[in-house]
Amino acid sequence: MPQGSIKRRKTYPGSGVASRFRALLMTHRSLEEKLEAEMKRPLPDTAVLRRLKRRKLSVKDELEGIQRLLEAMRATREESRILQAI
Repeated sequence: MPQGSIKRRKTYPGSGVASRFRALLMTHRSLEEKLEAEMKRPLPDTAVLRRLKRRKLSVKDELEGIQRLLEAMRATREESRILQAI
């Protein structure tokens, strides 16, 4: 490989979206654990609970949006395979 050139990994359509989806899933689980831990405290901090719940809902909304996008991508691929077979 020539000096100064960058070796690039092969990428697949939607792979960035899929990795974002996985990262959001991990974030969602982490927020759930933090919420549970805060609620187990003798005097849970309502401001912390509110912030965690809002963040968790935001992550959930983004997950649902990405899920719809991935489903649309899958449907498009299937449609193109059917059209190529005709």
